[in-house]
Amino acid sequence: MLVMIVAGFARWFSGGYPMPTVTPASQNSEALLFVTLRAFASGCTALAGIEAVANGTSNFKEPSSKTAKGVLLSMAFVVGAIFLGVSVLMCLYRILPRSESTTISLLAAAVFGDGSAMYYVVQAMTVAILSLAANTAFADLPHLMAMMAEDKYLPRRLVFRGSRLNYSNGIAVLFAASALLVAAFGADHHALLPLYTSGVFISFFLNQLGMLRYWRSAKERAVYPRIAVNAVAIVATTITIIVLILTRFLEGAWVTLLSIFLLTELMLHIRRHYHKVEQELTVNTVDDAMKMLHSTHPGKAILPIRSMNRAFLKAYNCAHGMGFSEIELYHIGSSEAEALRLKEKIEALGLDCTYVYEITEYRNTDDMLIRHIEEADMQTERHQHLTVVMPSLVTLNPFRQYLHNETSRVLLRRMARYRYVYIFQVPYLFD
Repeated sequence: MLVMIVAGFARWFSGGYPMPTVTPASQNSEALLFVTLRAFASGCTALAGIEAVANGTSNFKEPSSKTAKGVLLSMAFVVGAIFLGVSVLMCLYRILPRSESTTISLLAAAVFGDGSAMYYVVQAMTVAILSLAANTAFADLPHLMAMMAEDKYLPRRLVFRGSRLNYSNGIAVLFAASALLVAAFGADHHALLPLYTSGVFISFFLNQLGMLRYWRSAKERAVYPRIAVNAVAIVATTITIIVLILTRFLEGAWVTLLSIFLLTELMLHIRRHYHKVEQELTVNTVDDAMKMLHSTHPGKAILPIRSMNRAFLKAYNCAHGMGFSEIELYHIGSSEAEALRLKEKIEALGLDCTYVYEITEYRNTDDMLIRHIEEADMQTERHQHLTVVMPSLVTLNPFRQYLHNETSRVLLRRMARYRYVYIFQVPYLFD
């Protein structure tokens, strides 16, 4: 890009390009001001890259703040030189937007010649830098979401890194959101740009407002120049946001404003939820912990049984070894003969347990099991607890796993609402 800018100015000043015909400016000063403000608001999206540096400062080499400042200065120089140089050349070479080609492509064709080697180099570099720009969101936003999750404004699972040491959950969320936007707006970047620009500058405004409050709290005379810089930035970003809302509201900026409101409410709700969970789980004193540890004794265990198989025997061994005062085998059968045959097998093995069965042909067996657990829980004494031991068949093949244990998963979800009922799942591995 820098080579193209230098070559473009050199060719212009050497007279290698015909002088353009000057078009008289519009006499409507209000329209000119509005167009200028709109161009300013749209062009300021070139500054969006500073978000990645600001959010990723902790990842820089120490001293991280000093390193980040160097990156920002380098970025400001490169972006400023390219942006201003290309803008001036667009005017000098009279490059106008076309639906079939980008303005960068038209400028490269005018400077180097359409079809020349340097023309294709500029095109290839444009694709490369746009790919890097698209990747910036996937590298930076998951990190930002992880920081917000640490502050309990987003689900905690966004904090954990995947096997490649990146925030894989955040990347998956961003991928799903991006795919949804692309599908909703037909992959039209002109329709998506208002969402992007309005969101970027609202964050810029909040960033500068936060820095202004920070410097004011410092109460040092040396910070006054910094306060002035942030104050000017607040004015500039405020003007930009107003222009964007006025010019791009119906084009899609309303989606961003609505999303910000909804996401803010969602994050505050998540924060309140985590606060309530923390209060519920917190043990205030050692005495409270001791009371909870010694308030219960091994009580009754219910082990649902359908047939005498290896998964059931493993679950029974586990329950028997845990020292319950009573183990109840609960069976729901479709006939009396079936239930009695199962009883004979249990007696033949000499299992130390109580066998209870119910016969039904039409009722929902899951509902019957839940009702039986509720009745047993009501009969359990206060100093004891009720444990449900569930045998579960597990296969290493993820596709075959969906062929098993659907009933177990449903029952586990339904029984999880009982605070004083313990649920214990015993897996039996089948390869």
